[in-house]
Amino acid sequence: MISRAFMSDMLRGIVKSFPILGSVRRYLNSYTSLNSVIVYFRRADLRNLPTLKNISPLYVKEMSVSEEPQIKAWFNIINQSFSTSWGKEDYIRNIINHKIYNILHTYFLMDGEKYIGVVSEAVFKKNKQVGVTHYLGLNMDYLGRGLGKYLILYALHKMKEHGLKSCEGESSLDHKKSLFIHFDYGFCPKTKLDYWNTAKHSPVLMRAIINYMFSRLYKKWKRTKACYNTGFSETPLDDVRVD
Repeated sequence: MISRAFMSDMLRGIVKSFPILGSVRRYLNSYTSLNSVIVYFRRADLRNLPTLKNISPLYVKEMSVSEEPQIKAWFNIINQSFSTSWGKEDYIRNIINHKIYNILHTYFLMDGEKYIGVVSEAVFKKNKQVGVTHYLGLNMDYLGRGLGKYLILYALHKMKEHGLKSCEGESSLDHKKSLFIHFDYGFCPKTKLDYWNTAKHSPVLMRAIINYMFSRLYKKWKRTKACYNTGFSETPLDDVRVD
């Protein structure tokens, strides 16, 4: 099996040998940089979604996008989930004035009066027939209870309720758990981009490498899932990785 270090060294060697590839050199400083490149996934049909389970006494409420306490709750949850230090300006940029998406609704997961999770339902500005799951976040104290999966499924049901037929999402290989949640709900890698996808396109070589890595991760997930279903798995899903 090819190690990450060997793969990274090999790619850097190729770049140094061919000056025309210099535009992607900055992406090959480490394997971590590969993991941070955006990947795309989609579910072509929102029919036949799994049923939402009862999570009482927890509940979901729609966010009021102009209320300061809720705005603060949003970026507090996102900062925990993504190890960022965002504030109100970041909220405005990523929710109110996003360049690629129209954010239709944002939903909080609540424990009494405590904001513990968040997810947004959006559509692409260039194709309003395709939904997007956007910025899933969860309070660290509530991890391991399947609540992230619940929020994604809640957003998918809302998209279906609002007349959308398909859904896409974007993430990176760094956020493996989020990718696995989407895989569990019928998403698969999208390697051929459409005009409505994000403008942050990587160079052709980098995109080809990332698509290959993402496809391998998806195949490993399917094999591991099949092992779980037959009771013979030796690898927990959290340990599946791209080597």
